Amino acid sequence: MTKSIEYNGKVYTYKDIPNSFLKKYKTNLLIQYINQKKRQYKYYLDNKEVLCKRNHEDYIKNKAHYAKLNKDRYNEKRDEILKYKKEYYYSNKDKLSKKAKIYRSKPEIAERNRQKAKAWRKDNPGYRSSNYDKSMEKYTSSDKGKATTKAYSKKYRESGRAAKMQAIRMTKPSYKVKVSKWHKENSKRPEVIKRRRELHYIWSKNNLSYVMTRRLRSCLFNALSLYTEKGKVQSSRSYGLDYSKCINKLSKDAKEMGYTLEEIKSMDYHVDHIIPMSIYNLEDTNEVKKCCNPENMRWLKSNDNIVKGNKLRTEDIEVIKTLPMDIYPKQWNGVIPN
Repeated sequence: MTKSIEYNGKVYTYKDIPNSFLKKYKTNLLIQYINQKKRQYKYYLDNKEVLCKRNHEDYIKNKAHYAKLNKDRYNEKRDEILKYKKEYYYSNKDKLSKKAKIYRSKPEIAERNRQKAKAWRKDNPGYRSSNYDKSMEKYTSSDKGKATTKAYSKKYRESGRAAKMQAIRMTKPSYKVKVSKWHKENSKRPEVIKRRRELHYIWSKNNLSYVMTRRLRSCLFNALSLYTEKGKVQSSRSYGLDYSKCINKLSKDAKEMGYTLEEIKSMDYHVDHIIPMSIYNLEDTNEVKKCCNPENMRWLKSNDNIVKGNKLRTEDIEVIKTLPMDIYPKQWNGVIPN
């Protein structure tokens, strides 16, 4: 006598056979029971649309009755039902997630959910569940949470909304006070300083204009430190310098050489002052402006620039002749020395 039969992913025994079936059949009960289930399933597949329609109409007609039956059944077998649901969910997690995702992606369902969520938030302003902080901490520390946060932050910054919101916030005196207080309390903390440096490095790496401006500023700072008594005591703007024009000129030169500004910056090239900075009287603000004129700048191989130093070579004089005379050092009186 057969004690158990596996059908459709479940093992059936005599305990699963209802009493009504025991009265009807006397021999091979389990086989008869499984055969009946197979017949029922085949009938269902052959008449699926008709049966579903009929069942739906019956449910709508007797909704209150079925709701009461389901509630009574749930209350009676609550623990058993919850256990079964949990087991089924974890054994079919991927399948259920995929199915739910497809369902939620339908335009009408997505819009319905948005409206429901909007109405709920309106009726429950500021609501947070008791385990909100714990759940958020767990999610944001997970790989998925980090990736999602990073992608959203990038999109938020690139859209320009972050800058707009910051500008709006800064118009509020209370927010300014809050920001100022935070900086006073936290700006010296090692982890804050470290994070700022990391963010500054990432930002500067992707901001070519800033990197080039830093190079030109550093070059001017070193020259003023070497060739003047007090060094750089004014801002670049006070000297009448416009680094953006210098960068545009260098970018154009790089393009003529067959490179982009980013490519040539990472290669073995220096920004060279055609007329050496040491020839100018850098104590004079007007001379500083002439020295850092975009026309006095070019790209030069690093080895050639080091060999050149602050000398005027024959080939350099030929290039200087093509430059505007108004950027010549004052001591030349408009005449290039031999």
